[in-house]
Amino acid sequence: MTADIHQPTALRKTLFTAEEVRSLWTLRVRFQEDRDLFSPRERAHLLFLRWRVRTGRLVESALP
Repeated sequence: MTADIHQPTALRKTLFTAEEVRSLWTLRVRFQEDRDLFSPRERAHLLFLRWRVRTGRLVESALP
């Protein structure tokens, strides 16, 4: 008994335009260079909020 092997019957369609591919490539390169999820300003704000919660100056239920 032979195994059924799927053979593509149609050519693969391009999902993105050339401009979209360039934009995605640029984002990929930028992400590889700087993998931080947050900007320096966002990180500073999160550190400030964590400090306030840990020192009791802000209760967790008051966080947005």
